[in-house]
Amino acid sequence: MSFPRIPLSVPAGYGIPAAAASVTAGLAAFYLFYYYKYPTIKDPELLETNSNLVPIRNGALKLRIVELGDANSEKPTFVFIHGLGGQTTQFASQIAHVSSVLHCPCIAIDNVGHGRSDRPSDYPSYRTTRIVDDALEIVQARAGYRAEQGFVVVGHSYGTVITGLLAVKLDEWKKGSVRAVVLIGPGKPITKEIQSRLSTISFFPTLLIDLWRLWDRRGGANSPSVTRFVASDSPAWVRQRQLEWNAASRTDTLKRVISGMDWAGSNLYERLAGVGCAVTVAVGSDDQVTPKSGAEVVRDVVAGAGGKVGEVVVFEKSGHNSMVDAAAQVNALLEKVLASARKR
Repeated sequence: MSFPRIPLSVPAGYGIPAAAASVTAGLAAFYLFYYYKYPTIKDPELLETNSNLVPIRNGALKLRIVELGDANSEKPTFVFIHGLGGQTTQFASQIAHVSSVLHCPCIAIDNVGHGRSDRPSDYPSYRTTRIVDDALEIVQARAGYRAEQGFVVVGHSYGTVITGLLAVKLDEWKKGSVRAVVLIGPGKPITKEIQSRLSTISFFPTLLIDLWRLWDRRGGANSPSVTRFVASDSPAWVRQRQLEWNAASRTDTLKRVISGMDWAGSNLYERLAGVGCAVTVAVGSDDQVTPKSGAEVVRDVVAGAGGKVGEVVVFEKSGHNSMVDAAAQVNALLEKVLASARKR
């Protein structure tokens, strides 16, 4: 038996009635067969040949990691953490640059439910604290013996929350091991009230969210779902890649992660300032998801708590996914971060 496959997007020329009928029919078929074939993102060869599924939580599940670089290097290990709906392929340029040009070891993690990692069906597995503990377990197991050389932890979007909390935990584990933290596209601190409202997403039927997401991709690489993530003049290949990432992001995972966000009131950025390492806050000039104003709030909170943080770094002509549409600028920033991190 062959199963229906929901398209990446709806053609922009469709009228609303025709598109709605087409989309509804497709989604109805999907739920009739209870099967949704999310597209699988093809990895660049460098990532494909350096990927592993690593058991965590006493073997209860496996996370996909990308691991490269000279294990005997005297340089810090870079750790890359993606955001909500993301995956390690979004850091492909940075992974290649750090390992091949800067000659640093690096680890990139597909968080639970994302990319090629396992997707448990329970909601507690996706709580912020659990995701942080997962990352800590992997770093300790794969690079713990290199703690003296230190860690540079890099996060994007919601991944900056995981990154900040991971840095705090690594510092508690091995004081002084975190040499630098880079927060790309962080959102301003969330309140408990907003967090509570966000958690209600778990009550929305997946069918309705899928329908909205498919409609949001109307127009393919030029759809609203893409334009909110990339710069207005991003090349076609960047837009197509973003469309594929959006389509591959599973609605059930998004619901579980959002409902499990439990970092409000954790004093994250004040605690991060206490780590004592350099903190770099960066954002795309055209970021519509987490604009510069939010990054400035994060920067001010870290500075107000006595943290070592400079002015917000702005990637020119870049949207939310700066690692892709401003790859050269992000790579140059990581070089500067490494130079200062080694002086600590």
